[in-house]
Amino acid sequence: MACLPYRAPLTSLVTAHKDRGAGWLCGLLGGWLAPGLSAVVEAATRCPRLVPVPSSPPAVRRRGADHVLDLLRAASARCELPAGAVSPLLRRTRRVHDQVEVSHEARSGNQAGSMRALPGAGEVVVVDDIRTTGASLDEAVRALTASGYRVLAALVLADAEHPRRWA
Repeated sequence: MACLPYRAPLTSLVTAHKDRGAGWLCGLLGGWLAPGLSAVVEAATRCPRLVPVPSSPPAVRRRGADHVLDLLRAASARCELPAGAVSPLLRRTRRVHDQVEVSHEARSGNQAGSMRALPGAGEVVVVDDIRTTGASLDEAVRALTASGYRVLAALVLADAEHPRRWA
C-alpha cells in the first residue's frame, strides 16, 4: 500500500528529511503515512509488529538517524498504537549501495541477501519510505519470512510509479 505518489513537492521533502538533516519534517511525513498505517492495522485481527526497512549502518551514521524508523514511530504515535508496535527486527548483513546510485535493473541484485531478521513468529507489516522497484521491500519480506514471521502487508509513504508496479 502506498499513501502518496512520489512527485513534487514530496520528493524534495523526503530528500530534506532523509539526507539534509530536516528531522523536523518527521511529524509531517509521519502524518501522511498514518492513514495507510491505520488502514493496515485495522485490517489485521490484532495489532501486528511494524517493521521498518533498515538503512545501512554507514547511512545512519552519515545522516545521524534511521529515517524510516523515525518516520514509522511518528506515524505510529499519530495512530495512537502501542509503544511496542514498532519493531526494528531487520538488520543489514552486508553493505549495499545506496539505491539512488544503482540502476533500476540492478537494484534487486544490490539488495538480494542483504537483510536478516531476528528469529520469531507472528504477524508483521513492513514499512519503507519510497517504493521505486520494490527491491528493498522484497528483500525485507524474504528475510522476515525466512525467520518465521507472516508478512501481512508492505506499506510505503510514496510510490515512485516506476513501470515495474506492485507484483
